[in-house]
Amino acid sequence: MLPSFPLPPDEPERLAALKRYEILDTAPEESFNEVAQAAALLFNAPVGAVAFLDADRTWFKTGPATSEIPRGASFCGHTITEHTVRIVRDALHDPLFSNIPIVDETGERLRFYAGAPLVTHDGYRIGTLCVIDQKPHLDIRDDQTKILATLARLALNELELRFELQARKRAERDLALTSEIMSAMALATTSSKALEDSLRLICDDVGADIATAWECLRRGDQIRITAAAVEPDRDLSGEMQRLRRLPLTLSNSLTGHAVKLGKPELIVNFAERISEFAGIGSLVARGIASVVSVPIAQGGNEFAFHFFFKNLPDNAENLAERLAILTDRLRPALARKASEYYRSLFESVVLNAGDAAMVAVPEISADPNSPLIIAFANPAMCRMTGYSTEELQELRPEQLWDAASSQAGDMAPIGMQFLRDRQTRMDVCFRRKDGSRFWGEIGAVQVADDATGELRLVAIVRDITERRQLDEIRREREKDFELLFTRAPIAMMLVDMETRQYKYVNEAATHLFGYSQEQFLAMTASEIQIPEEREEFETVLQTPLESGSTHAVWHYRKADGSTIPVDVTVHSMMYRGRPTALSVAADLSEQKRIQDEIGHARDAAVEANRAKTDFLANMSHELRTPLNAVIGFSEIMHGELFGPLGSPRYRRYTGDILASAGHLLVLINDILDLAKIEAKHLELREDDVDVAALMEGAERLVGPRAELAQIAVKIRSTRRNLTVRGDETALKRVLVNLLANSVKFSESGTTIWLSARETASGDLIISVKDQGIGIAALDIPVALTPFRQIDSGLGRKYLGTGLGLPIAKELVELHGGRLVIDSTLGVGTTVSIELPRSRVISGAAAPAHEPASSG
Repeated sequence: MLPSFPLPPDEPERLAALKRYEILDTAPEESFNEVAQAAALLFNAPVGAVAFLDADRTWFKTGPATSEIPRGASFCGHTITEHTVRIVRDALHDPLFSNIPIVDETGERLRFYAGAPLVTHDGYRIGTLCVIDQKPHLDIRDDQTKILATLARLALNELELRFELQARKRAERDLALTSEIMSAMALATTSSKALEDSLRLICDDVGADIATAWECLRRGDQIRITAAAVEPDRDLSGEMQRLRRLPLTLSNSLTGHAVKLGKPELIVNFAERISEFAGIGSLVARGIASVVSVPIAQGGNEFAFHFFFKNLPDNAENLAERLAILTDRLRPALARKASEYYRSLFESVVLNAGDAAMVAVPEISADPNSPLIIAFANPAMCRMTGYSTEELQELRPEQLWDAASSQAGDMAPIGMQFLRDRQTRMDVCFRRKDGSRFWGEIGAVQVADDATGELRLVAIVRDITERRQLDEIRREREKDFELLFTRAPIAMMLVDMETRQYKYVNEAATHLFGYSQEQFLAMTASEIQIPEEREEFETVLQTPLESGSTHAVWHYRKADGSTIPVDVTVHSMMYRGRPTALSVAADLSEQKRIQDEIGHARDAAVEANRAKTDFLANMSHELRTPLNAVIGFSEIMHGELFGPLGSPRYRRYTGDILASAGHLLVLINDILDLAKIEAKHLELREDDVDVAALMEGAERLVGPRAELAQIAVKIRSTRRNLTVRGDETALKRVLVNLLANSVKFSESGTTIWLSARETASGDLIISVKDQGIGIAALDIPVALTPFRQIDSGLGRKYLGTGLGLPIAKELVELHGGRLVIDSTLGVGTTVSIELPRSRVISGAAAPAHEPASSG
């Protein structure tokens, strides 16, 4: 087993430098033999050799009959690791080589070795110039070592000279091949023919059997074969046709692999990769063993070239690099192919387009001011005008215009010269060959020829006759719309949907909202909206373009800052070519007021109905209690249960019957009086009423009840002989009701004050003030509502119908006055009758006095 050999630190680069010279496995050359012989004579040895160190072998260009030995079995493998000449005087006594049985071709052990490294101009030690002998050489002179190093440099110079000669021959060959390729591409009628002829030339040069060119399409991962070259005597032409029909893609093909790799690649054992690439099995079956793939990017497109070999040429290591250089010279053909492809596309567009196309050039090419003539017209131009291609090419563009068109009239004297400095679009009226007319939209642009600089005018014509007719109808409809819009009695506003600006508002809108036309046009649609609704309003404003219309109730801000509810309907429409929203707004203020009144009336009716229900529940108790007493006592007296009539006990029963009947009479009178008041049937019996007497009479009627409750009732007045005009019975009833309420809701030991006074304006105020339980402010309106009592709990404690205060209020209001309640819970209540000055008849002034009071 051979020992391992030392590796220089730059081993990969050293091997690459060795391959660059293409010296390995080449035939003997006299120049190297002479250097080797000179080295042998220098040391009086039998063998001199020029050796090159490959990855795992030592190959001899000259010297031993055996052309190569394993690298680990050679002295040279150690020599290239040093910068100086290596001398081994006796291998048997050298510690490095004593255990290595190095022998020559005769089987004799080598004892002497002298070697100088071959160092390239860029510093790589690729081989040695060495001398070997079966006998030891113990006496070595310094001059021998120096001369050996010099001879090594001579050997490398020979190698460099050989390399340069080969490079020159290769360059001359490549130059000739390039010339042939350029000539083939220039003479080819199509880009595909140019590629095929060029690929065939490259195949002949490198010995390839087949060459193919593939293009990666921009649609997904599709590829297609663009060109193929097969030697005429090869049985592979049919295989190329089969490849054209295969559904190959980037993901399953050799082309996709090459494009993804992005650099040239030599695949030596092609058959081992057969499972990776679709479509190559038949090539292997026909003897193809190797392939070189070269990807090329050209003008934004990806291409791949494949060169297939049955037998690789010598020095195949550099084959991929050489083919990359050669295929790079095919770029003009690739560019031409792209140009042909796009030209084909453009021709398809122009020849099959529905719009007419024409090219106009100066009639005299050397004169840029010469009138233009039509040089080209597509089939659509012929169909549109009724002229043939030949007839159009005899006309000037202005001969197609109708003189009645104002624009055409402006163009007629100079043709289309004025278009040369800009791109132009306009509508022109054309005249057909048969004299009929049509409107066409012309889009024209100036183009300069790349080669000659000659100006050309390229124009596209579209028949817009129907569109103009529709535009005319639309304009008429817009006029009608604007007329209706302006005179409409309801507010209408046009809003540009892109800018949200008001474009126009009618007079009804300016009148409703108070903004002038100028103010409206400076506003956006959301500015009229109250801040709380703007975000939602903006969302709704976008809806019409999708659904056609929308409807909602919003609150708009008027110019004076006030807000009104409006019923808004928004319609989407196209107006003068722009998406527009028509907003129609109806003022809902009056409708809302009526609805609010209806709501209040409905609430009042519901409340009244509930109050009447409560009233009936109360009345069932109020009426049943005295009726039970009347019926019960009457039955006792009728049946003389306590003896014959006339017994003192029956007298007390008759009093109870009288009291209960009186109470019933009061209840029934209250109900009947309230019914009369609500039906407006109660009439006042007016007379002059003495206020003091009125107050005293009321006090006397309530006195017994107050005395029983241990409550004092006191009268105080600021004027004597004070008289008012009114219904004395009605006014006394009011005071009795107020005093009775105060007694009912006051505690024992408290005082009720009854007073009268005149205000500075001459009105009369009669007040009843108590120290009772009081009324909460929110409950005062309830107390004044018929059939209502403040609290059911109080109603049970303080019996009553709940009609006293409402009747009192109605009676006071019949006198043109008002009833005012001022109360604090737990403190007391003051109820005032305010009679207007018109009912007061003033008397003589008198100091306040307090007549006899109850309690």
